[in-house]
Amino acid sequence: MKTPLRKCRTYEDVSLELLAKEVGSSGSTLSRLEGGTSKNTSGEVCYLVLERYKQLGLTLEHLIYPERFPYFDINNDSC
Repeated sequence: MKTPLRKCRTYEDVSLELLAKEVGSSGSTLSRLEGGTSKNTSGEVCYLVLERYKQLGLTLEHLIYPERFPYFDINNDSC
């Protein structure tokens, strides 16, 4: 399942490593967050990820419960 964070990241063609560098995290931590297998990520990392992708419609709920949004679609209205 592609999670909302992964859809946003791939929409902008940003590698996991580049995003990790931008938000001051490791690639493995972001991979777990993106895959929905870890909810233990610092508030600052989540905040920076949300700031980067809020224009695409990503919310905190999408990060915490990605399995609830299998049909998440990029919000192109504000792009």
